[in-house]
Amino acid sequence: MNKNIVFFLSLFLFVVNINAKDKIYWDTVNYPPSLISEGNYKNQGFSDMSRELLMFNLKEYEHELLSGSIQKAMGDLESNENFCFVGLTRDKYKEEFIQFSKPFIEILPNELIIRAKDKKRFKSYIGINNVVNLHRLLQNNGFIFGYVNNRKYTSYIDRLILLNEEKKHLFKKEVGESTRGLVELLNNDKFDYTIEYPTIVSYVKNEQNIKEEFLMFPIASADELTKLYVGCSQNEFGKNVIQKVDKIIEQNESMFKSFYRTWLDYDSKKQYEQFGKLNK
Repeated sequence: MNKNIVFFLSLFLFVVNINAKDKIYWDTVNYPPSLISEGNYKNQGFSDMSRELLMFNLKEYEHELLSGSIQKAMGDLESNENFCFVGLTRDKYKEEFIQFSKPFIEILPNELIIRAKDKKRFKSYIGINNVVNLHRLLQNNGFIFGYVNNRKYTSYIDRLILLNEEKKHLFKKEVGESTRGLVELLNNDKFDYTIEYPTIVSYVKNEQNIKEEFLMFPIASADELTKLYVGCSQNEFGKNVIQKVDKIIEQNESMFKSFYRTWLDYDSKKQYEQFGKLNK
């Protein structure tokens, strides 16, 4: 009798093990409008919606969403466990411990942001097609520049900041703080110009009910679209997930792009379409 119980118990455990699904832990942060982990638009950012589409298609896995800081997310990805993240930029540091997908979307690049009332002050730095010469502008200590310390913009912009970071007219904001605070600080006249994604400027203006009008200008030598990726821990599990994610990306290119377009204002949509024509 005892042997029969042991046999059926072993059989039950075997069947449960067969049917058990591996779980993906999806880290997220509050970085609107890409990732929104709080407020009225929670989980409705364009990377949030992209993650939902991936989860829907990855039915062979269980999924758990974990909200925290970007530092926590990077630590999780480096831990060699079953963690993934949607909406990453790619650089040599991250490549050491993250298995990257193909880019699932390309977004408008960071642009130079000023208060509209200050346009005349910047006139001599604005060239053809409204492109700004950031290299020349950073030499002028009559303008205070606000930026996020250790944030990756583009290799060109990062190099310019590195060359000028010791100058007194650069206002450094720590990476742990909300990056959307740059728009709020610009609104409060804490500095004269900053660099940010157009979607973030529009989002913060609406969320904070900011009345100040801002102007956005492409930056010379730094106006390529920014690629965003899905990243998983660099282990066998992560590699398998990314292989499946790549196929989903290939099959749903227009859907991922539509998630991003919903967050663009009229002028940004026109600019995005223009980039699309140039890249054909």
